Amino acid sequence: MRAVLFSVLAGMLAVFTPAAAQAPAWQSYSYGDLGFSVSLPDKPTRADSSVDTPRGTVPSSFISTSEGTLIFGITTSDYTTANGGAPTDAELTAQNAMNGILKERTVLTVSSFNVPGGAGRDSISTASGLMVRTRVYYMVPHIYIVMAAVPASQSQDALTSGDAAVYFSSFKMLPK
Repeated sequence: MRAVLFSVLAGMLAVFTPAAAQAPAWQSYSYGDLGFSVSLPDKPTRADSSVDTPRGTVPSSFISTSEGTLIFGITTSDYTTANGGAPTDAELTAQNAMNGILKERTVLTVSSFNVPGGAGRDSISTASGLMVRTRVYYMVPHIYIVMAAVPASQSQDALTSGDAAVYFSSFKMLPK
């Protein structure tokens, strides 16, 4: 799954260049069926599929868009139908998810953050010519992987301020 996400992000980065950037009109997009809302600079695309996990195959969705060289993506997975049910240890599940994401990347930063009733992890890493900020949220039975990527030559500030900060701060889990 990591390879697929990096391929998608790298492909989007090749297509969307600063010359193609226009002043975006940020809008809020709500995905009640996936349990979140987020603000984005352009209408996102959505791809539904499934992902293999240690608990079996679970439904997954990927939402993405871009603005200039900044790429935004959210992957959700629903463990409702997982073998043995959804993991109940939120801290361990969030940490295992982040460890899997960072396995083949160069890690620049990693930290935990509070998710009421769940757990969260935040990282900045590099791989395949990209610098990626990844936030993992786990609320039984859903995992949300919220990402933004820029060319690795840019400063980490591109992922922690400006439009990236608007994006990450706008992500909200909805009550189900």
